[in-house]
Amino acid sequence: LEGMAAARASASRTPAALAAAMPSAGVQQASLPTPAAASRSSAQAHQALAALCIARGYTLRFEGLEPAPGGFRCIFRVDFRQGGRGLSETFRSVRVHSTIRAAQNDAASEALERLESLT
Repeated sequence: LEGMAAARASASRTPAALAAAMPSAGVQQASLPTPAAASRSSAQAHQALAALCIARGYTLRFEGLEPAPGGFRCIFRVDFRQGGRGLSETFRSVRVHSTIRAAQNDAASEALERLESLT
């Protein structure tokens, strides 16, 4: 009897059993954040910048890391067209960072603030 009870208990934990037990009414599917929503979280700023550049047809370039006392800054360049003219803007981390990801997110946040205002 113990073996059958254990088999039934483990069968009820399978993905199919769990999905069948979940109510389907009122369940909402998760959606991916928009570039603007993602930019609010600096942890995702580099991803939001990449998504915005892809969506708008901009060219995003990593220009490197700039050494600074106590760490470095990240530099991005974005090439785009506005009013028929080719434009290029460079964005740099505001603060000095000790990790690459933090420097990237800082520079990306600066870029997003400027680029999201363009139409």
